[in-house]
Amino acid sequence: MENEISKLYRIAAAINLLSEIISDETGLLLSYLGEDIQEITESMDNRTDSTITSQ
Repeated sequence: MENEISKLYRIAAAINLLSEIISDETGLLLSYLGEDIQEITESMDNRTDSTITSQ
């Protein structure tokens, strides 16, 4: 699971970087998408951490 989480963080970072380079409308959409992916990934990461801690 850690490998998938790491990949999702990289995808979110790449999307956020692209959002700064691309035109305004598309960049804004990419920015929202990147933020959503990052929030989901952080949630998954936190659940994984709490599962490991409770074991």
